Amino acid sequence: MDKKETKDLLLAILLIIVVIGIGWYYRGGHSTSKQASENTKVAMPDTILKHPEEGFIIGDENAPVTIVEYTNFLCSHCADFVRETMPKIEEQYVKGGLVKFNIIIVPPVELGEATFCALEQSKFVEYHDYLFEHQGDLNSKDDLIAFAEKVNMNKDLFGTCLESNRYGEIIDNWITKAGEKEVTGTPTFFIGATDKPDDYEKIVGAESLDVFEKAIQKLV
Repeated sequence: MDKKETKDLLLAILLIIVVIGIGWYYRGGHSTSKQASENTKVAMPDTILKHPEEGFIIGDENAPVTIVEYTNFLCSHCADFVRETMPKIEEQYVKGGLVKFNIIIVPPVELGEATFCALEQSKFVEYHDYLFEHQGDLNSKDDLIAFAEKVNMNKDLFGTCLESNRYGEIIDNWITKAGEKEVTGTPTFFIGATDKPDDYEKIVGAESLDVFEKAIQKLV
């Protein structure tokens, strides 16, 4: 497949997911990705990735409570959660070592790979924020590279990483895991005791802080 075909395929996938995303559940209204890009300012805490199969870990990896989040950078409701609810959970529970987030990114694969490439340059947070803020401007792989430059990454290194597809297997495994857990939309969360990964409560949608607090309090 040549570069033009690859670009056209990525654009087609992105457009399909955006259309599907409009119909996916969730609170906060039915705002489009473009609307989210105009209204969303996101801030994420520090991130580590010691165990790729578990996702991007935010917080103490030994925290007794884990929130596994399945997210999509084209999902406006995911941006709503990151903007409105996640900072409150991070402030009240993550910073104190009680809770950790495991963030798993679902299709399209290129977006997940791009996030890994950003992490290579210690720019996961900045790139994550920029992707959510500019959802409506993302149309091709070229845009992913342009966005990298916007957050002061070396675009040549980023582009080489992206073209290598070296993180594709990890993303494929995440997608398989999402299917096994019947994740049909984003954001979807699984909350439970870290040492009991098979006994997690499922929360669907960008719910309020109260919903997450109730689930956390059952575990502490």
